[in-house]
Amino acid sequence: MKTPLRYQVTHFDCGTATFINALMYLFERDEIPQEVVEYVTMVTGDRNLGLGGGHGGTSAKACSFLAAWCNDYVAERSSMPIRCQALEGPEEVSVNEGSALVEGIASGAVAMTECCLGADHYVLITGIDEKFVYLWDPYYDTWPLHELDAPVVGVRMDWDHPHEYNRVVERWVLEEPAGTPYSLEAKCGRDAVLVWRTDGVA
Repeated sequence: MKTPLRYQVTHFDCGTATFINALMYLFERDEIPQEVVEYVTMVTGDRNLGLGGGHGGTSAKACSFLAAWCNDYVAERSSMPIRCQALEGPEEVSVNEGSALVEGIASGAVAMTECCLGADHYVLITGIDEKFVYLWDPYYDTWPLHELDAPVVGVRMDWDHPHEYNRVVERWVLEEPAGTPYSLEAKCGRDAVLVWRTDGVA
């Protein structure tokens, strides 16, 4: 049985929730080792910005480290058929055709992706078609998004797919300048982690 995707429990654990959501999207509940969930929780929330206690969220370095750990440890030492790839920069982390992000999603991956949502924020991209990007935003909110001081254009809520996505975003939105809600142009740069299930099971 798969579990509905989760929301973050503080303002700062979007990275933690999103990486775990990638696992929940791809794997059945009894296929996810507890030690993996514990390790994700331990490694994320490392960007302190001088405030301590994970108040800066999760860094791209932590995401890249988790990707390598999944490839080198989890895939080899458990029965979890997983592969990850860290992406960086505007050529790889883009919804333009031919980018590593788009090609990865087309090949069955999901993408933990940093974007703008008032501050830098992680979401899970689960699908892309000709017009829309389908993503799970772990920050629970009502509509319109009350945390933002800018209009939200090209984005709609979706409460009907709790195992897949809760936002439907027009593709052009993700290529807008920094500061635009759901733009991939985050303040700390563009980064993402592709996560695949390698045994071909949906």
